[in-house]
Amino acid sequence: AVGRAVEMATSGLGGHVVTLNPEMTLSAGSDAALASVIAGADLVVPDGIGVVRALSMLGYRPRGRVPGIELAANLMGKAAEREMSVYLVGARPGVAEQAADAMLSVFPSLKVSGTHHGYFTETEDPAVLESISQSGAAFVFVGMGAGKQEKWIAHARVAAGGIDEVVLAMNATLEGQTTAHYLAERLEGYPVRLTQLAHGLPVGGELDYLDEGTLAQALRARRPVG
Repeated sequence: AVGRAVEMATSGLGGHVVTLNPEMTLSAGSDAALASVIAGADLVVPDGIGVVRALSMLGYRPRGRVPGIELAANLMGKAAEREMSVYLVGARPGVAEQAADAMLSVFPSLKVSGTHHGYFTETEDPAVLESISQSGAAFVFVGMGAGKQEKWIAHARVAAGGIDEVVLAMNATLEGQTTAHYLAERLEGYPVRLTQLAHGLPVGGELDYLDEGTLAQALRARRPVG
């Protein structure tokens, strides 16, 4: 996991690492937006023996548990070795600075390019993102609580630029539409175009077997004949 995260940081493209624990897994079952963010992450590691066992039951062969705190510490060690800077976001005011001091006591050569608490408002959000962008940090560690931090990271990556369109490939269900609505709200005000895959009557489909939602989408997307 450490090697893969370092690869993403040095690639110039970056990436989103999720340390998946049982609580987050259960939350994703009823939170479509969180489930979408986890599915779209570049690297997901099992942070919890329950997740490891669940993966084994599903036929996967995980190497073992990857505690988020240990992964973060190991990445900071690598950052210090390679002279790569880090940025810490989260917790109450002052806590991120304390965490930075603690890490510097372990890794004296670590470069901390910035810190910020996690209690900023939506109106303050752009300033936080600008601070991170200007810092040039190779690694951004976010601690806002499971679920909330994953959503914010996904939002921050879009807001950071380099993405001019987000295509939502959601099912035509209440859950899918809820996720689309959440993402639209989070991306409002940013220079990114939000589009959604068309839904409707598939070619060769039988009207008798269509659900009301699919039929309604097909009617809304109707076009002239000829």
